[in-house]
Order: sequence, then structure tokens, then C-alpha cells
Amino acid sequence: MADFDMDISGLDNLEARLTDLGGPGARRSLSKGLRAGTNVVLKEARRRVPKKTGATAKATKTKSQGQQGQDIVYSVTTNYVGRFQELGTSKMPPHPFLRPATEAKAQEAVEVMRDVTLAAIEVEASKR
Repeated sequence: MADFDMDISGLDNLEARLTDLGGPGARRSLSKGLRAGTNVVLKEARRRVPKKTGATAKATKTKSQGQQGQDIVYSVTTNYVGRFQELGTSKMPPHPFLRPATEAKAQEAVEVMRDVTLAAIEVEASKR
């Protein structure tokens, strides 16, 4: 399985504002933005999933992986059957929906993440 790599640049202003805010406020702001960006990919993945009963589309969700060191991690996950649909098996060809959704909506997800994070930073800054 090939990994998906994406280079994101031009977010220096966002990083500087998060650093200025610091602490829990910065984590809350970034978390809101990451969830919003992940939801963009989630909607596209649900649209692309092969539908027979709709159970896999309903089971495809955004999940917080928590904080791992300095990183806050969110992911789009699916159910047991969805993994086989995505990757295929020895008796079934793959019908990928997660990776194509990520590739198709990556730029939009970054833009949504940036906008929501900046708005959340403003809210957190006004609390001071």
C-alpha cells in the first residue's frame, strides 16, 4: 500500500499565531481546525464508498488519536468490512475510497483547517 505524502507550506502565519496563543487555547484551536479539515475528507470518503447496505458509509468516521508528543492526530477510520473494500483480498479486488478521497480533498481540507483554526484562535484570544 502506497503512503500519501503532501507538503503543506504557507501556514507560517497560522503557526505564529498558535505559538503566540500558547497552552490549552492553542491546542483547542488547532483541534477544532483539524477536526473540520478531517470532516471534509470524511464526507468525500462516504460519498465514494461502495454502497450495498450503507453500513460501511455509516461506520466511516472521524477519530481523534489524541496528542502524540507535539502532534495532535485525527484520522478517518472505517469498519472491518471497509478495510477489505479499500485494500481488497485474495478473492476480491480493491475498491479504494479512503485514499482517493484524501487525494481529491487534501487541498480543500487544509484550507478549511486553516480558516477554522484562525477563527478559533480569535475566539480564544478574546477570552484573555
